[in-house]
Amino acid sequence: MSEKVYKATGQKQNLTFQNNCRQNQYYDNFGQLRTARTNYTEKIGEGDVDGLKWVWITQLDNATMTTTSEEVISSYIRFKWTNSEGVLGFIGKIEFRLLFDDKLVVDEQVDALVEFSGQSIGIRNLRKAEDVITTIQANQHQNQRPFGNRQMGCTMEFAFEMTPVFAFSPSVNIISNFEKSHITDATLEVEGNQMHVNKSFLSIHSEFFDKLFNSDFKEKSEPIIPIRDVSFSDFSNFLSLIYPNQTEITVEKIAVYFELADKYLMAAVTQKCEEFLLQNPRVKTIQKIVFADNHNLHKLLRVTLTAIETKEELEALTLLPEFTSLSDSTKAALLHKFMHFIN
Repeated sequence: MSEKVYKATGQKQNLTFQNNCRQNQYYDNFGQLRTARTNYTEKIGEGDVDGLKWVWITQLDNATMTTTSEEVISSYIRFKWTNSEGVLGFIGKIEFRLLFDDKLVVDEQVDALVEFSGQSIGIRNLRKAEDVITTIQANQHQNQRPFGNRQMGCTMEFAFEMTPVFAFSPSVNIISNFEKSHITDATLEVEGNQMHVNKSFLSIHSEFFDKLFNSDFKEKSEPIIPIRDVSFSDFSNFLSLIYPNQTEITVEKIAVYFELADKYLMAAVTQKCEEFLLQNPRVKTIQKIVFADNHNLHKLLRVTLTAIETKEELEALTLLPEFTSLSDSTKAALLHKFMHFIN
């Protein structure tokens, strides 16, 4: 990716917000009658701007976690990119628009700070769903008349402009971890850069490298082992987390380290990243919950939920676009916390 502004626009016509909606009533553990509803969700666009991939989602959500709250229309963009050229994230603006019969009824803009690949940015409460669906149904009724030609549904549009934030090159003391010496017996190559390592040391810390060096893989006998799909900056900093000259974990890079720890089966790095999140107040609560959900960090989820002190704080989390991507089990944990406040 080059240093530039990444732009994209999209439009989806004839949205009715009606597909796949169903609801079931049940009694919870406290004997209260509740409604479990599968809301409308639709991917209405996707694209790729010079390596910055985006997916556009619209859906109906409850305005709060309570089942009696009114439904609202949400729209958000999920961004993904590779880290091959040292891109930490993106900053910019996203605009969402909602139109009926070419008449603009919603025009909202959000400041976007995308801190990790896979993050969603958007607005959860663009408009009350009742207002939109009632208007759509009225239009549909008029279309049943002879010669009716009014538009069915509504139109949604978006536009974004994003600027990349780049990483710095690895520091000299980090690179010194991988210089050739009398104890190194293997060479990794990343983006043309050679990293001299000790097989036994890596095998102790990584199930991936343990199998690579001690099983019947063809790479075992190769003089230089290529490491693909990762930048030299990211990989050298990641690997240095188990070396004496360690890099510092940062908010901007922690998502990369989690991803690489999962790929190379390095539990020690995952644990260090979890401890960083537990001790760092800069990281937003919703981001901690997302990381805990994505990487099965039970301690992080438990501590983060315990730190939520009010019902209002918890409800505010459910209005964020990241909430919709959480697993059912994590949403259930949030609901259990919510029940703690109202009982």
